[in-house]
Amino acid sequence: MTRYLILALFRLLEDFGECLKLKVSYEKTEALAFGDSSLWEDPSKMYTLRNVIKILGIYFGCNGKERDDLNYRETLKSIKKSLNLWKWRGLLHLARIQIVKTFAIPELLFRTLAIPISKEYFCC
Repeated sequence: MTRYLILALFRLLEDFGECLKLKVSYEKTEALAFGDSSLWEDPSKMYTLRNVIKILGIYFGCNGKERDDLNYRETLKSIKKSLNLWKWRGLLHLARIQIVKTFAIPELLFRTLAIPISKEYFCC
C-alpha cells in the first residue's frame, strides 16, 4: 500500500511539473521513513531513504537525540565560535548585548520554532 501511495505521489508531482515546465530531480529527492523502513525501500531508486534529513537548515528525524545533537549542539558550537570573534575587541556591555541579540538569539529561535528543545541544552 505504501509503495502504491509513493508512486501515486510522484506521478502527481510529475503531472504538476508538466503544467509548470518543472521536473522532479530524483537524485536529490530524499525520504524520511517513519515506522518500518522496509515499507519505504524503493527498488526504482526514485528517492534516497534517510534516517535524518535536512530541510532549510534544520535536521528532522525519528531519533530525538540524534536530531537534537545535529540541530542544537552544532548550533551552539557555531554561536560560540561567532561570539569568540568579537571577544578581543574590548566592547562595552551594551555592544556585547547587541551582538548576542543579533547573532545568537536568531539562530536558536529559528530552530526552536520548528522543533522542541530538550532540557539537556538549558543552563540552570
